Amino acid sequence: MQTLAMDLDAPISTIMTAGPESVTPQTPLVRVQDILFRSHVHHVPVTRDRTLVGIVSSNDLLIAVGGDRFAAASSVGAMLERLTVAEAMTTELVTLGPQEPIRRAVELLRVGSFHALPIVQDDELVGIVTTADLLGLMLAG
Repeated sequence: MQTLAMDLDAPISTIMTAGPESVTPQTPLVRVQDILFRSHVHHVPVTRDRTLVGIVSSNDLLIAVGGDRFAAASSVGAMLERLTVAEAMTTELVTLGPQEPIRRAVELLRVGSFHALPIVQDDELVGIVTTADLLGLMLAG
């Protein structure tokens, strides 16, 4: 069995996406949809005055519109324009500080029912790490 050469004790800041695009609780969900598609991400942090207050995922958007795969695009679009991030976001968050080890992110994502960890310093959002980032690290190792 080959061992991976990655340094799981390196700070999470070495692999996080710094300064991720974020939205506010009042942002229409259609804006989140735009960010998800344009940036090829699955999670968008929610901030109020740079302070992290939640996260909204592609799954949250599906739930917000009722999860109806067969709904007409026009009705889904209308719902996403009418609903705000506050109505769909997750507020119970697990976060890490930028100096915490990558190993801690692996542990949290392995046992949690989520796939993104906002990185905060002094309560302000500074980055995000996802399971895709960790898988990329494995491939690079």
